[in-house]
Amino acid sequence: MPKLAIAFLSLAVLFSCDKKEETVVEEKLKRAVLVYAAGDNNLTSGVDYLDSDIKQMREASKQLGKDNKLVIYVDSHDSKPFYLLVEDGDTTVLKNMTEEVKSSDPTTLFQAMKYVMDNYDADSYGLVLWGHADGWITRSAGGPRRAYGVDRTGGTTWMNIANMAGVLERLPKLKFIFADCCAFLCVENTYELRNCAEYIIGSPAEIPGEGAPYNTVVPALFSQSEDFYKSVIDAYFAQTSRGSNHSYKVPLAAVNTSQMDNLAEATAQTLASFADKIEADNKGKRYPETDSLIYYYNHTQFDMQDFMLSYADSDQYAEWKKAFDKAVPYSTFTDVWMANHILYTDKTNSEFEDFKPTKERMGVLGMFVPQNDNSTRWWPKSYLVNLGVSMTYLNNEIQNMQWYKAAKLADAGW
Repeated sequence: MPKLAIAFLSLAVLFSCDKKEETVVEEKLKRAVLVYAAGDNNLTSGVDYLDSDIKQMREASKQLGKDNKLVIYVDSHDSKPFYLLVEDGDTTVLKNMTEEVKSSDPTTLFQAMKYVMDNYDADSYGLVLWGHADGWITRSAGGPRRAYGVDRTGGTTWMNIANMAGVLERLPKLKFIFADCCAFLCVENTYELRNCAEYIIGSPAEIPGEGAPYNTVVPALFSQSEDFYKSVIDAYFAQTSRGSNHSYKVPLAAVNTSQMDNLAEATAQTLASFADKIEADNKGKRYPETDSLIYYYNHTQFDMQDFMLSYADSDQYAEWKKAFDKAVPYSTFTDVWMANHILYTDKTNSEFEDFKPTKERMGVLGMFVPQNDNSTRWWPKSYLVNLGVSMTYLNNEIQNMQWYKAAKLADAGW
């Protein structure tokens, strides 16, 4: 989608003539999807990516038919949130919020999803997380977890993934969560959200500012095929973006959450098989060497498959891979992507370690690997300084994620 610098005020004016009372749909739908647009940040100031995306959604809605509904919860930097119904190539304002609320508040997410479920009776529901994200990574020792949905009204805040899971678990299980935001698809997040949705679709890497091509992705979100996630991923992957001196594509995957407990068990067994082979430091921690591993985002999100392939023996890896393939039934391969706004193939920058992505190595699911502060090279250090944390802090914070206990990371010396 083009980068159009259109003020959000014009968008509000555009929709004002369509304003009407909330409508309850009587007939049962096949699917209703909420786009939770957490745009109270730089995504709607300057270049307005949300405005561009809504235009694409309007065009795509012509293909949906009457038995599907697309609703957007809109929160921009310069207006109070409101709900939009996108239908037949047009938009209708369903509800205007009378007060400013924070999209980073998990209660707001809960209310938005519940609003769709209360007003649109459907066989299945989907959730699109639109906005900024940073995996499971935390912002500071005393602050909120930096994970999803930054909101800058009255101070910068982010949504904790554990809190996101806590509110979504109170609702009927979603068909999918599609994360159109950076670094969301990591094993820590997908395990945390395993009881909230059947599938989680996204990328472990940085995505372009324009995000998904919604003109083709929206129809895929309403597909009734058993492997609908393939059409979502393929539609997104077809888009080629450009940054630095190279064109690139977004690595994407789908996670079947019903297989996450099996993956945790297989991971625990595999880690146990090689943990003793990793030399312990003077505090007894067995931090593995990570310099040659594939990573997606600031050297804190490694490819899970590549890590296991690098350390497990062939028999143990083969057993682990069976569980992984069930948990990640579909992914795309690309040897060029973007992280921290710099392509790792751009040799004018030394931000990234040289590694050769291959289909054998890449599983396209991120995983945090604890590291020693002293052995950490400079490229992630700048990122950690920006966050106001140390690697030791992250090594401790990972223990708060459910994945840490489920995969028995402590038994591996982590």
